[in-house]
Amino acid sequence: QAAASGAGPPTSFTVSRYVDRPLLLDGLKFDLRLYVLVTSFNPPRIYVHRQGLARFATRPYSVSPRALADRLAHLTNYSLNKFASDFVEGADEEDASGFKWGLTALRRRLELDPRVGPSGVARLWEALDDVIVRTVLAAHESVMAASGGAQAAAAEGGGSRAT
Repeated sequence: QAAASGAGPPTSFTVSRYVDRPLLLDGLKFDLRLYVLVTSFNPPRIYVHRQGLARFATRPYSVSPRALADRLAHLTNYSLNKFASDFVEGADEEDASGFKWGLTALRRRLELDPRVGPSGVARLWEALDDVIVRTVLAAHESVMAASGGAQAAAAEGGGSRAT
């Protein structure tokens, strides 16, 4: 975001550590698109949909100097990769082909991968649930402040209610 005046340095940043040794499937880097619904922050009530997406880069991952500039090997954005000449759309959420899979297909594939296996998949989902909870809790104070505490008042029996 730019400063309010429209000039000057950005006022907020997104910072992420680059994972230089990611888990690869068939030599391709991938990310997860998870869908989370938070219906309450006080008390926290969080729902995680178990069907999301695994989005794959369209070129094999490499850290060779020549490959570092290849965005199609390092970025998994669908909006970028769909223009790659070898991009293939997955048939459906159960299909483990193409460059966009449903999480059911990814789970099945990871369970068969000797580096991961069924116990590794279970640990992965536990870790993802933990990250989701920590993320929601980290946002708790900001959300409550932005809502003016209305949700807290309603939870304590105060505030207005729909009838």
